[in-house]
Amino acid sequence: MQNQELYLEKCGQFVLLPVVHHSYEFTLAARAAFERLSPVGVALEYPFVLQNLIFQAIDRLPRVSVLLYGNDNKNFIRVEPIDPFVEVGRCAREKHIEMRCIDLAMLDYPQVYDPMPDTYALNYLGHKKYCEMLLSKPVEHLPEDDKREEAMVFHLRELEHKLAWTGKLNSNHPILVLCGLRHLAGLKEKLNSTPLNPQEIRPKAKLYHLSPLSLGEIMGQFPFLTAVYELQRNFINTAKPADEKPSSSLSNVINSLKSYLEEPTIKTTSKAQDTFEELVSNTSNLTSIKQGFKVVSGKATEKLPEIAQRAHLDVANIVSSRDRNEILVRYLMWCRSYYEQEINERLNPQQMFLLISFAPKYAHVKNSLLPDFYELLIAGRGSINSHFCYRMWELGTNYPCQEGHSELDIIELRAEDIFPLINKVRMNPHAPLKPRSSLPRFLNRKDKQKRADLDKDLRFDPHSICSYPPEDIVLEGYGNYLRNKGKNILSEERKRIRPFESSLLDGVDIRETIRNWHTGKIYVQESGLVKGSVDSVVVIFDEDGAQYPYTMTWLGEHDQESDMAFYATNPDERQVAKGIRKAVYGGFMMSMPPGRLYDVFSDPAYRIAANYAEKLLLAALDYSLEKFVIYAAPKPPRPFFQVLAGRYGKRIIYLSLKQLSPVMLQKIRTFHILADKSVRQYAKDYVW
Repeated sequence: MQNQELYLEKCGQFVLLPVVHHSYEFTLAARAAFERLSPVGVALEYPFVLQNLIFQAIDRLPRVSVLLYGNDNKNFIRVEPIDPFVEVGRCAREKHIEMRCIDLAMLDYPQVYDPMPDTYALNYLGHKKYCEMLLSKPVEHLPEDDKREEAMVFHLRELEHKLAWTGKLNSNHPILVLCGLRHLAGLKEKLNSTPLNPQEIRPKAKLYHLSPLSLGEIMGQFPFLTAVYELQRNFINTAKPADEKPSSSLSNVINSLKSYLEEPTIKTTSKAQDTFEELVSNTSNLTSIKQGFKVVSGKATEKLPEIAQRAHLDVANIVSSRDRNEILVRYLMWCRSYYEQEINERLNPQQMFLLISFAPKYAHVKNSLLPDFYELLIAGRGSINSHFCYRMWELGTNYPCQEGHSELDIIELRAEDIFPLINKVRMNPHAPLKPRSSLPRFLNRKDKQKRADLDKDLRFDPHSICSYPPEDIVLEGYGNYLRNKGKNILSEERKRIRPFESSLLDGVDIRETIRNWHTGKIYVQESGLVKGSVDSVVVIFDEDGAQYPYTMTWLGEHDQESDMAFYATNPDERQVAKGIRKAVYGGFMMSMPPGRLYDVFSDPAYRIAANYAEKLLLAALDYSLEKFVIYAAPKPPRPFFQVLAGRYGKRIIYLSLKQLSPVMLQKIRTFHILADKSVRQYAKDYVW
């Protein structure tokens, strides 16, 4: 930190240090206070009756532990490396200094939310000024706080007596007391009194090893930052000259990143590798990370644990200033490299720069200086795509210390088990599909015909099959017809008819006027405005998927053709000609614009669907960019889907198949699949 001046309150033999739980900057400040004061004893704001379990959890660091205590309502204490209380306790255990937990285990203490500025401000304000500014504001004081502070003072006196009795008490070395900002004033006041023994009863409690699957949702700081902190704490000397200014300003980091991103996107293999070597140029003293990624070299790719280990070492070694902002930027760079390795494509530099620019702005909207893990994931998904978000999650939640055997029982927690309010991030574990490439332009018509004639071994490869364009035109036209029909139904629902008074509104309603001719009144109509448009279309002919085992998701070949997912009869049973097979739809879904649809039938996000028809409907709701979705089927969808659509601000317009022309339905229901595009040259001779 730039300003290492600490806010310390001296009360006799005690020195009070106010801190904030799970803050990276306060953890650094707490360690600095411990090294500067060299205390003879340490007091932590943890329940005294659970002291043995707390010590056990600190001793097993860097593995993360969760302490559950209470009877009906469980209370949680997370013991993880980035926490000022844990860090000072860890230092005390390493140096065999007397330590004591001083708080009460109050099972009914209310959940209090104290809004406070982003603790990243400590890098520029310093610990002392930050605390002074915060303590100058009034803080809500609960009756339960008085009980806790009296208990803290009692245990502090006990600790002082024990040190005096053993001869360890020294006037030059104080007892360091870590407490929350809320309790600082109360502790100072009550240290002048003689409190009574709280006589507390120990509740039921058990210490657990937190499952690696829960780290991303439960930890106070996300695992990547924790792993970097752990490396810097134990293995890498990050000390820097006192007169050196921090390189952590956001503009400096972004400028350095910009210079990296402004390099040409398309490079040869060796040049691309050199670029990454520049990124990790300062890691030459670490033999294990001397080689850069083989991103586009075509060689064997690394597994996630290997990449994560190299990323942790690289960031820990480069970011010697321990600046959280710079660590986050380096983390995003590694996410980019990991993503490029997995999809074997270079990421557009403008997308990366957009991500780096957007994430701090998103944090500023929430009155924070730096984004947290959730905001980084949202920024990655919005700036690049949901698969990049998934790779960020994989790399960000990898914490090698938590793997392996544990002497404790393992507990798997979700965010909703601990936090009252949560936000969810939707991400896609599947890489984006690539559009099917068209024929090379240098092939003229004669060459294409020759190729079709010579292609004697036509196989139905999922990567080469295509549709028959005349059928596509008919199907697209029918999809537009259903969209217009659905919107007309909405307009009819909102149309109002009233007797003519002073305005013709949207015209005379002839039918209503004739119906009421005997009254001598003229009726006019007023059309209701329908906000929004229709996007996705789902047509279900038969919900019984057992008769339609063939499923497929394919992308539109141009901007006038929809992405499509369908289930149909097995085309292998009906071969019309060489390379041409025939099938019958059980149902299909169309969505615009093209090029966005993933494999609908293997997407785990749609596993709640009971059959193929519901999967198509879920996909239609998911990919629709407009408010309305057309669902044409023999029977309406379950009410659950209307509720689900409403939560996403959408609405399902149901059309019964009885309302549609059976001739047209029969026409579009049969279709053909071609082995590849060369078959289109002669398909018209067999398909009519």
